[in-house]
Amino acid sequence: MIKNRQSLLAKIPAGAKQRRKILLDIADAVLQEISPGRLFKNRFPKNDLSKFQHIVLFSIGKAAKSMAQVAAKLLPRKPDKILFADIGHPLPTEEGVSKTQKIISAARSLSERDLAVVLISGGGSAMLVSPAPGITLSDKTHITKLLL
Repeated sequence: MIKNRQSLLAKIPAGAKQRRKILLDIADAVLQEISPGRLFKNRFPKNDLSKFQHIVLFSIGKAAKSMAQVAAKLLPRKPDKILFADIGHPLPTEEGVSKTQKIISAARSLSERDLAVVLISGGGSAMLVSPAPGITLSDKTHITKLLL
């Protein structure tokens, strides 16, 4: 899972290289354990979803794309729509606001005959961004910078 393993092991002394290999092995094992495929296994309903008119998947955060891919495969029926809030971490962006507005609009259009599947990973609070009235995105970004 660690894509740049070789570069992380390059140009360091032999003793440090062995310690780093061990740490990378540990990190790799942890990443495999927390992968969406592993975490979602046996967590999605196997029952008939035909009673739902629409299935909409909202996926938010740094792992949004990988979570949505796994969830879409595990659901008994393909989602009608998949929306992401996966831009703007650690600082919120205009694109993040735009994606958030699409999610809010889609969520508001759902009825009791629809199923919403909401997946949230780390970074979601920065990526799902809709400043309150009177607060600009610039204000929100400035405060976030101060908190970092």
